[in-house]
Amino acid sequence: MATKSVGANQLIRDNRYLKPLVVMFLEKLQSYLPLPSDLIFHLATLYRVSTTSNAEIRLRFYGLALKDPSSAAAKKFALYAVNWVIGEDETGVIKGRMKFCRPVFRDVFKIDQDLAVHKFLDAKMSFHPIARRLIEKVWHIQSFMRHDSQTVA
Repeated sequence: MATKSVGANQLIRDNRYLKPLVVMFLEKLQSYLPLPSDLIFHLATLYRVSTTSNAEIRLRFYGLALKDPSSAAAKKFALYAVNWVIGEDETGVIKGRMKFCRPVFRDVFKIDQDLAVHKFLDAKMSFHPIARRLIEKVWHIQSFMRHDSQTVA
């Protein structure tokens, strides 16, 4: 009798009981020092956690990938993470909850301030007003907006 081989990604995608374990696993990895970029890339490729439709898994993966702002993984996944939050990814869904948008924008801001601010300003009206104000307050967006208007004029 032949056994059918099941890939890791299919196992996660098809097993609703395994998804919370993946979330806990990624959270546990976040509690350690940042992982080397090659391991982050391997996780993304093997388990496809950077493209999963499960927002909880994807949030934890981006938290792990963006943990070391100077790493190659952080530089690569910063754009993917911010595009995921503002809905410019394959889902097209804006993650307007503070639980998702605030940590991602905070982490991307540490890696690439211009990317974070410009992506936020492009999509800011899509966010809940409270989320929008809190993100603006943390970044002092008004100072960025004044700087941009002075460079344009």
